[in-house]
Amino acid sequence: MNYAQLVRLMPDDREEPCRVRIGASGCYSISLVTESRYTSDVRIELQQKSVADYLQPRLVVRLYHDARMAEVIETQGVSRLAANYPQPNKAMRHADEKHQSNRFLADWLLLCRRHGEAELAL
Repeated sequence: MNYAQLVRLMPDDREEPCRVRIGASGCYSISLVTESRYTSDVRIELQQKSVADYLQPRLVVRLYHDARMAEVIETQGVSRLAANYPQPNKAMRHADEKHQSNRFLADWLLLCRRHGEAELAL
């Protein structure tokens, strides 16, 4: 479901980022990072200066077009998330951090669908 919902938010002109405003929650930028025949990497980030940098959500999502699947490959600057982490661990990652990142994407997309307004960035 994440794939189908995220593809709908992508602009037709892949050169320009898309903005999604979600009520008082802020304005998010969706931009294409890389694109190949079977995959696309998309960056989603909050565009709000009044929020501290470490509190601004930043995701890079890989879209697998042949499988019609979306996967969070980077969150808050952390890439290569493992499926499971032993507890405790030095990086202080949750046991299911990859699952939680993909769940956050699903929740964010649901919020966009219910309360968002998409527009092309100027």
